[in-house]
Amino acid sequence: MAVNFTQIPTIDLADAQSPATKPSFLSDLRDAIVKVGFFYLKNHGVPKNVERDFVEQSIKFFDLPLEERLKVEMLHSKHFLGYVREQNEKTAQRTDYRETFNLGMDLAAPGEEEPAYRNMSGPNLWPNETAIPGFRAAMESYVKHIQALGDDFKVLVAEALDLEPTAFLRFFDDQPQDRLKLAKYPVPSSIADNELFGSFQGIGPHKDSSFLTFLLQGTPHRGLEVQNKSGEWIPAPPIPGTLVVNIGRMFEALTGGVVTATTHRVSLEEKNFVDRDGRPLGPRFSFPMFQLLALDLRRDQMTLDMPPHIVKLAKEIKVMSDAEKFFEEMFRDCAGSGLFMARVIKHEDVARKWYPDVLDNVLKAQKAELGH
Repeated sequence: MAVNFTQIPTIDLADAQSPATKPSFLSDLRDAIVKVGFFYLKNHGVPKNVERDFVEQSIKFFDLPLEERLKVEMLHSKHFLGYVREQNEKTAQRTDYRETFNLGMDLAAPGEEEPAYRNMSGPNLWPNETAIPGFRAAMESYVKHIQALGDDFKVLVAEALDLEPTAFLRFFDDQPQDRLKLAKYPVPSSIADNELFGSFQGIGPHKDSSFLTFLLQGTPHRGLEVQNKSGEWIPAPPIPGTLVVNIGRMFEALTGGVVTATTHRVSLEEKNFVDRDGRPLGPRFSFPMFQLLALDLRRDQMTLDMPPHIVKLAKEIKVMSDAEKFFEEMFRDCAGSGLFMARVIKHEDVARKWYPDVLDNVLKAQKAELGH
């Protein structure tokens, strides 16, 4: 596989199940995570009926009347969970044109005396069951299967990097801190009057904060784009029956930058909202699940002795990225504080309500970093 990729590789998880094919699977996985940072995963094990119900219920949520969605608006949650209206998020200093609904692991809220970043754990805001019957059950079923897949990959990526199979396990909480996002991207013509056409973004260039992200592209839209090592944007269109898996900043931090998170974005170009025959596809729906490390994991605990041949392989790769530089050292204190900082910047309205002093300090630091 060329170091400077021009397409996203596909990996078959079924090959990991057989002693005869597992070595080639691990070799392909190593290339994917070190040289690309993104890959399609087929035969991932999520039952088709679970995936179907999840997608149907997710779309139904965004079809609820606005007043119903606002009952679970993120403004009501100091844990950055719940519904976010269109144009209420920012990436790379610019507004994102999408609606989202954000779910965590439905954990108890931390005590008032605990560090603010521990509020990354907390209870979900669930819509009323009578308004959308079966929604919670569909979400929880899908999450259960993706978490099982994520547990498998904690071991597989270690094996692919010639580490002990259990090498990554100590960095996670017994109680997972993972998060699920439901995202709806509007048809561009519905927002073209607000800005010059082509100047708005679904979500801007960024790297995920996660260890791994497991993304289900719920509709046939193009629009997801991945930045290769030379800075070119490579399309990652949906492939039926697959998930898209990508490396996040937590993985990068644990490997000391040997494995790097890959920059990506969602384009709202009009051509991504029609099929091959020119027929309109309507809004785009996409569903990432973010696998997160233990919140209290300190920077000095984020260490691994990477095999020299893996380090050498990675050193051959030079990376260009349009992601915001401010987040490059986001885990300088601990995993939780980095996640918290990212949420404060992305959801300024929520932070202004619950953490005004923190928001002011973070925005000042961000402006200083940018030279403003």
